[in-house]
Amino acid sequence: MMAVFTPEQQLRILSDLVAIQSANDHELQVANYLAKLLGDHGITATVLPAEPDADHKQAEPDRANLVAEIGSGAPVLALSGHMDTVSVGDADAWTSDPFTVTERDGLLQGRGTTDMKAGLAAMVIAMIELKAQGLPRKGTLRLLASRAEEVGEYGAKELARAGYMRDADALVVGEPSGWNIIYTHKGSVDFRLRSQGTAAHSSMPEAGFNAIPPLMEVLVRAQQEFNARPASDPVLGELTFSTTVFHGGDQVNTIPDAAVAEVNVRTIPQFDNDEAIALLKGLVGEQNRRGARISLDPYMQEPVVQAPRDSLLVRLATKLGERISGVTTPGGRRGRRHGRVQPAQGQGTRLPLHDVRARQRDDAHRQREHRQADVPRFRAAVPAPVRGIPRPGRLTATGRVADRAGRRPGATGWARSRPAPEWAPVRE
Repeated sequence: MMAVFTPEQQLRILSDLVAIQSANDHELQVANYLAKLLGDHGITATVLPAEPDADHKQAEPDRANLVAEIGSGAPVLALSGHMDTVSVGDADAWTSDPFTVTERDGLLQGRGTTDMKAGLAAMVIAMIELKAQGLPRKGTLRLLASRAEEVGEYGAKELARAGYMRDADALVVGEPSGWNIIYTHKGSVDFRLRSQGTAAHSSMPEAGFNAIPPLMEVLVRAQQEFNARPASDPVLGELTFSTTVFHGGDQVNTIPDAAVAEVNVRTIPQFDNDEAIALLKGLVGEQNRRGARISLDPYMQEPVVQAPRDSLLVRLATKLGERISGVTTPGGRRGRRHGRVQPAQGQGTRLPLHDVRARQRDDAHRQREHRQADVPRFRAAVPAPVRGIPRPGRLTATGRVADRAGRRPGATGWARSRPAPEWAPVRE
């Protein structure tokens, strides 16, 4: 049977999704686009407005989840993907418009190309193709496209509360994992620490109380304590502690009266969330007994998730992955991130559902986020007169790359395209 979409049309869908600026917001626009695309091919999709939550007492008008199904009855296979992205960060560090999919050296660059609009596009395309073939003959395929995954994972919680996972027999999360099958992930705790001081002129520091030093001491001690823990898991690896946000003071000649830090702990079965919370509470308590005023709020928690490595779904995913990729599909190597795709961790199992593939997850959340491209197909999709002209919603192919990007810490290298299966950073 002839496919519904040509490769060029598949790439166009990815381009349209990347053009929607859904960095920590505006998932409703993505949901409406997908609902129309699915509806045009006979699949009914339900757009669910965001619910109020602990951090947002009122519903946010431009945020939503989406649910769509094909087939009927049991078993139910749920497909999970999120519609938001992280922010673009320093826009000057990008070599092209982050919201225009741009090809260079066999890569498709753009915010969300890796995390995870290509995965979302792949799942939607797969559902439409299956529907056109009268599949599945037995059971239900259910797409759960969520909002606010990057901060809070509120959409997944809303979908779970609404019962969409109640009858699900298995879950596939479509984020990039290379060809790794992910069946377990670390736990995670996000903490916010607030230090209260007393403002004073810096010429008279004794007249105030500097909020920064006691908070810094907690953070330094915490890093030392977590690093010293012998806890390690043979699959998930080490317990990790990271200070990721710090704010303190507002003027160089004023003693700060407040400081705030946020930290993230990735936990393992050998040292769980409760133990991480207890350790930080102890360190905060020590400072407070010495005169500091520091509060600790573990505002987001996710437990360690462990699924059987030899489950039916893992075996099936491995078999299909090897058939499509032509390489042995590893599963369960050391993981670094909770509930999302890094080699060796993940909620449930990750399975490549369509021939829109990513390399490793190393470039997600960075400038110059990218995915592999089939270059001949990509260029065939782009009319010659518009190549090199960034336009929202339009694929572009350009060789003009600013030298200023790609040489700063944290910027990623470029993965090779499918004609060269091995990959390595390109030294520009």
